[in-house]
Amino acid sequence: MNKTIPLLLLLCLTIFAAPKEPKETKKSWRVNVGPTVSSPLSYEGALYFLATTGLLLRFEENDKKLEKIFQTEKSSVSGLTIESGIAYFGEGVHEDKKANIYAVDLKTKKLLFKKEVTGHIERNPVVKDGALFVSMGPGGFGSLNLETRKWNWIASKVKESKIHSDSNPIFYKGSVCISSVYEFKGVVCLNQASGVVTHSQKLKYSAKSELGLSGSKLFGFAHEADLVKSKWDTPSVFYIIDLEKKKTLKEVELRGFNFYAPELTTKTKENEAFVSLSTGDIITVNLTSGKITYVYEFPEPFISSTFKYKEQLCALGVMGKLLCFKKTKKGFALSNEKRYFETPIGKIKESVNGKLYIPSRIGFFNL
Repeated sequence: MNKTIPLLLLLCLTIFAAPKEPKETKKSWRVNVGPTVSSPLSYEGALYFLATTGLLLRFEENDKKLEKIFQTEKSSVSGLTIESGIAYFGEGVHEDKKANIYAVDLKTKKLLFKKEVTGHIERNPVVKDGALFVSMGPGGFGSLNLETRKWNWIASKVKESKIHSDSNPIFYKGSVCISSVYEFKGVVCLNQASGVVTHSQKLKYSAKSELGLSGSKLFGFAHEADLVKSKWDTPSVFYIIDLEKKKTLKEVELRGFNFYAPELTTKTKENEAFVSLSTGDIITVNLTSGKITYVYEFPEPFISSTFKYKEQLCALGVMGKLLCFKKTKKGFALSNEKRYFETPIGKIKESVNGKLYIPSRIGFFNL
């Protein structure tokens, strides 16, 4: 991301005039707090989320109570991780060269610690085995010991090329894998304990998207897209890397891009990724053969992740059109189509208590 999310969304709304559908076909329930880029997380009966303004908020749906918990020093697009009652998150956007990691106790509503990093944090940190794993943009990728609050290690280079990681970490058999952009374009896997590079895979473009994993197969999008410029037909490569064999299996050329990992169609060995693209195309990509199957063509761009909802595979267009599909013997059939007056963007996570909360330019809404 090259600009702040609020600017990105403003440009999106400017470019795309309101559709010719005069009425909202499905009334949504909203929380208005400013832009968010990730669905809220549930903890002890309440929802917690981070607005791009840097506000950490607690929301109780039953009585519609919204409470401010904490304010970061800078804007934030990182999202949250909640582990044992502690919320971990970062701050900073692409231009920031310094930023902070935060840990807030959700019971006491107090800051546990703040740690400055070189770079910025655009994905939520992840807790594993007593460490916090953090992508820091130009600062590389590091493992922070949560007991001492000192770095176990920081990885900043691979093969003499600089790591710039705005990635979520993927853990696999003692390794942690991340994507890198700009100088080193590709995927880097490191020993989880030591931070030593175990293997790396170069790609045609910068690996800008969130990473996904199915079995031993890691996947994501590599492209040079910039959402602010809104060149929706910017080409991308959907790459599939076998972490067991330590090699790239497929690089599937696509017209259009996404910044978020797609949902999987099933949990079987012969899995497919259910992909939405900035061009408005919805496709599946077989993670073994790389075969593309076209599902639907739509006039609105998609700039959020695909997701599962009530046993359907779904996508939301930038102007709020919901499209859901069910798999049949002949392929995927449209099973749900609704218009929301919303601007969804970002990572749409699993439902909470049967409800799905969607990040948007005004906060979040539910389906």
